[in-house]
Amino acid sequence: MKNKWYKFYKILCYVLVAVLLYTLQNTHFILSINGTKPMLLIPFIIAIAMFESLTFTAAFSVFVGFLCDIMSFYTYGYYAMVLIIICGTINILSQTYVKPTPINAIIVTAIIIILIQTLAFFFAFGIKDISNSSIIYKKHILPMCYYTIITSLPLYYAVKYISIKIASERDI
Repeated sequence: MKNKWYKFYKILCYVLVAVLLYTLQNTHFILSINGTKPMLLIPFIIAIAMFESLTFTAAFSVFVGFLCDIMSFYTYGYYAMVLIIICGTINILSQTYVKPTPINAIIVTAIIIILIQTLAFFFAFGIKDISNSSIIYKKHILPMCYYTIITSLPLYYAVKYISIKIASERDI
């Protein structure tokens, strides 16, 4: 019975942090540099995928994906669909081949955020052949990706703290 309370406490912590990050990510003038804001939820869910179980990662990546979709320009469900596939893969890799380290979190976040945003940009602007769409990519998408990569390290440590702290309290 005590174990269930720790799981509930951990899920509650993650949900509260996700809602806080969602609020920070979508509030104007907070964390904004020249009109560019990071996607804080992406490195957060990547860090969760490195530390938690596959079932929890899949369920929580859908939740985070829908949070990203709410304020997104892209088709609703895009982030939820992409994140469940990517985070499931990251989870399996981190349980078998790749250790969850800060440098791995930064590298994986860099690859994933650039992949997700480039793919979404291609479907939103590239296929339609909108003129000067490369300016949008260079001036808005890439700076947002770089800013998101920078935020991956503190979010990695936050998730690591939550995961290890609650697990250590459970074992006492």
